[in-house]
Amino acid sequence: MLQRLAVTDPGKLAQIAYGLLPRDVFISVEQRTPGNLDPDEWAILRRVIDLIQVNAKGAELGPVLQTIEDALRADQAKMIEAE
Repeated sequence: MLQRLAVTDPGKLAQIAYGLLPRDVFISVEQRTPGNLDPDEWAILRRVIDLIQVNAKGAELGPVLQTIEDALRADQAKMIEAE
């Protein structure tokens, strides 16, 4: 009977199934990015990961991350003028 109902009236089958659930059961479906990052942050992180995979194939991760850190520090360094 349920198989026939699934074919002929799936909405009714869903209504019956919902009616069978205990009232204290809540179903929640939500999509989250890893680390609960917001989508823009996750996109940036994915780009970094993709760049590492393309440009540092087979390299150890530690030295690759150190290279990235060094490059960022050098790029953001402020020049100190001598007096």
